[in-house]
Amino acid sequence: MTPLILGALWVVAASITAMLPMRAQMIPGLSLLLAAPLLLIWIYRTQGVFWTAAGTFALLSMFRRPLTTAFAPWARVGMHRRASMASCANQRPRDATRRY
Repeated sequence: MTPLILGALWVVAASITAMLPMRAQMIPGLSLLLAAPLLLIWIYRTQGVFWTAAGTFALLSMFRRPLTTAFAPWARVGMHRRASMASCANQRPRDATRRY
């Protein structure tokens, strides 16, 4: 089986994993995340840089939230600003007739 076919099956498995409830995503998601570098190395050795770059972009796109959470302690500056903006956006609008 070629590595590109396995890469396509990896994408299907990741999509199915994303449809699971959050509690059930942990074990399959972690196994997919650990298998991805091995698959990307195999794709690089057999297919070249172009397909490896495409696979890397797919990996980063599918795991952007877990990777952002994993690297959050090292990137606190931007995370604080985004969190404060999100909390402002989620606030209820004030009622114009009530006095506070």
